[in-house]
Amino acid sequence: MVAILISIIGIAIYSLTQSFFDEFMYDIGKDPTLTGRTYIWERGLDLISENPILGSGYQSVFVINNMVAEDIWEYAKVESGSGFNFHNMFINIWVELGFVGFFIYVVGLILLIKKLYKNYDFTNPLLVLSIFVFFFFFTQSFLEAVLLRQFTLAQFLICLAWISFSSVSRRIVNVA
Repeated sequence: MVAILISIIGIAIYSLTQSFFDEFMYDIGKDPTLTGRTYIWERGLDLISENPILGSGYQSVFVINNMVAEDIWEYAKVESGSGFNFHNMFINIWVELGFVGFFIYVVGLILLIKKLYKNYDFTNPLLVLSIFVFFFFFTQSFLEAVLLRQFTLAQFLICLAWISFSSVSRRIVNVA
């Protein structure tokens, strides 16, 4: 069993290093780079360079008759006008809100991480749950843009995490 497992891992590593996987994916009509995300990110970086300070506007890219959006929809083989994003929270924010919005987002993340570090307590179940929620969405933000969707469970959970971090810090200040 160990020899079979080592053989399978060896074959997988060899095929990935010899571009067999890439060729296979292209043969079946798929993109081997995270379902085309690298192309979408490249188009997003092009848009950032066009308007880096203020961005293109919130939810203004993926609209019908926008050439970049039409190109991405065609590349992804989805219907024109369908909901879409840049599949990376940081690129998505910088494209739509520019450096100003990106800076505000990063400052918010830093403040949240600072509260997390300052008030971490394994005995508080709400805080532990909030930490897991925060880390789940933070790690997901590199491959998706989930936090800008309105009225979703993700928004509710992030707000719950932020409130629980704040309430714990208020209790610590009041006790001291």
